[in-house]
Amino acid sequence: MLKTARFRVREYQLNKALHPQRMISLWKKHIRSILREQPVKDLHDYYDFHINLVNRIEAIRAAIFQGIYQPSSLL
Repeated sequence: MLKTARFRVREYQLNKALHPQRMISLWKKHIRSILREQPVKDLHDYYDFHINLVNRIEAIRAAIFQGIYQPSSLL
């Protein structure tokens, strides 16, 4: 994949911000609890994402760094 000069400049910052351990910590400490407080509850309590957390994070990071990331539709 050809990366633009602008992306290469930001790649270090992205890598730091999207470090796997940081993303795991954010999910467990903040995001999951925020999602639980939503008016419409997920009957499965986001277990599909939580159980496969490391794999999901790696897939998201790979898509971002390959320049192909697109938010997916809700399930």
